[in-house]
Amino acid sequence: MRNFHHTFLKDNTGVTSIEYALITALIGMTLVMSANLVGNDLTKLFGGFSSQLASVGSGSEAPKAEPKALPKAEPQPLPQPKPRPCRCGCARSGF
Repeated sequence: MRNFHHTFLKDNTGVTSIEYALITALIGMTLVMSANLVGNDLTKLFGGFSSQLASVGSGSEAPKAEPKALPKAEPQPLPQPKPRPCRCGCARSGF
């Protein structure tokens, strides 16, 4: 039994994983707290913009314009190759 206690106290294999877990938890808590602070500031900032835009736009509403349809493109005819005379010089085409 004494040998077991001695080896248990000298064993360091789990220490690094516990240290990494504590460091990861600390980084995670820091990220959550900073995101919370930044989120509150952004809410205040955009809330101010929102109220300003609402007060400007409440006087009269602009009429909604309907989107215009794009004109349909008509298909272009393919260019036809020019006929070539036959190699022998007769009036037939070479195709």
